[in-house]
Amino acid sequence: MKSISKLTKDMRLYEPAWAGLFISRAICIARAEGADSLERAANVMAVMLSWGAPVYAVAAGIIHAAGAAGAGDIAEVESAFDSQTASCLMALPLDVAGEQKLDIYYDYASKSAVNQKMILMAEVTADLRALEIRYQEEGEAFLGEKEKIAADRYYGTLVNAFDDVMDQEAWREDYWIMQNLYKEIFVRYYLSGDGRTIYQLSSEGGYAFEKETNKFFEIESGRPDAHDLRMITQEEAENLEDEWCADRSISEMQ
Repeated sequence: MKSISKLTKDMRLYEPAWAGLFISRAICIARAEGADSLERAANVMAVMLSWGAPVYAVAAGIIHAAGAAGAGDIAEVESAFDSQTASCLMALPLDVAGEQKLDIYYDYASKSAVNQKMILMAEVTADLRALEIRYQEEGEAFLGEKEKIAADRYYGTLVNAFDDVMDQEAWREDYWIMQNLYKEIFVRYYLSGDGRTIYQLSSEGGYAFEKETNKFFEIESGRPDAHDLRMITQEEAENLEDEWCADRSISEMQ
């Protein structure tokens, strides 16, 4: 890892017990990877700090988000930080690229221990926030069609990898923030002409929610074969779902 040896002399003299030392060192390492890597690492750091993550995990998250270390750098990380930081980083996917990246990241996100799951979830959240800014500024043209389909598949799959934490008290709020970021960017909502079916669609497919049954049905791909669909907002769709579920509950009680 080329940047550890370039840490400033003043930083090397900081009191080792100072918690900010690890974060400062990690930021210096991320900076050496370039502006884009530094920005992503800083965004991941902000998310993890807001979650109250331990400092060693934040440092590992910064380094990993910047792509600043590979499997061969773990000993150097331990020397510059400590064994906890190195162990945390070693348990993350490293040196991964190409077609297998999504499958590997999905396995890590769904099966890892708490600190690693936190880092990967922070990376997805930070990436989605960056995409959200672009989407709000540029509209539907924020990505080309092929890029949008690829990003939809990548982030939709990774968001689903964290489904096991959606109902856990410690994770619930942050999970749904991430989920709603994904939906804002990639999911569109439609109401059927008869007002009895809501469609939740992305480039990967989606779901239909029927008023009569209050059940979701999976749609594999593309828009449903209907000519009278009306686009609605996510808020309108969720309000209708709540209204229909409440109406059904009342009718079943009568």
